[in-house]
Amino acid sequence: MPAASPPASASDDSGGGASKDADQAKEVDASLPTLDQLRKEKILEDLRKQGKKEYEEERDSILARLPQDYKQMFHQIGFVKGRTDFLPCLILSPYEVSVGPVRSEWLERFHSVSTLRIDDGRWSLVVGLILAQY
Repeated sequence: MPAASPPASASDDSGGGASKDADQAKEVDASLPTLDQLRKEKILEDLRKQGKKEYEEERDSILARLPQDYKQMFHQIGFVKGRTDFLPCLILSPYEVSVGPVRSEWLERFHSVSTLRIDDGRWSLVVGLILAQY
């Protein structure tokens, strides 16, 4: 018959348990952000807020400069002459389309037209014609 092994002593369990606790503490410490990381995140968050504020100010400034009758056309269905036919379109604010070539082109043309100082009726027509090219 094989000899029975002696029962484990309490000191054996506490030694293994202590190293397990130390390993868990190291894992927790590794998952916590460092002070430098927190500072960097705070700086990035401040920059995002500043960028968002500047974006909103620019957006509000541009939309305020549009004639009211022009802004009332937003979300209306219209038709645009395509190559051979008239095609349906939805008239949107330039800030209702994603950032990209359509918005950039609209803003470039808006700035070039707005510097011409055309009276409201003609100005609205010119900007409308610009948008009809899309």
